[in-house]
Amino acid sequence: MNKGKITLKSLIIFFLLVYVAYYAFLEITSNVEKEQIEKEVTDLLGTIRGANLTETDAEDAIEKYVLQKKHNISLGENDILSVTIDSKSEKIYFDISYEKTLNFIFFTKTKKFDVQGSVGLYE
Repeated sequence: MNKGKITLKSLIIFFLLVYVAYYAFLEITSNVEKEQIEKEVTDLLGTIRGANLTETDAEDAIEKYVLQKKHNISLGENDILSVTIDSKSEKIYFDISYEKTLNFIFFTKTKKFDVQGSVGLYE
């Protein structure tokens, strides 16, 4: 009897499924972005490392070339970007902690991301 016709119930279920898929897509892409930032920071530090590299120069490069230019992330007051050059272990350690607001149409969610890693130091 309802062949070929859409009912209100099926329409609501359809929109609910689309919304859940959109939510899952945003969650997955934000986690992929976190992994991508870690790889890009590792590549950047691997390129600029050397005897003349200072922690401040490394932090500025990460913020300018990775966070702002590629991912459009501006660090706020509660966000952390730190680089530590340890000459004893011959490593450069980085720690990035930032918050990103995800817009899910009907509500927004602020999610905190922590990115940590290290790169070998060659002087």
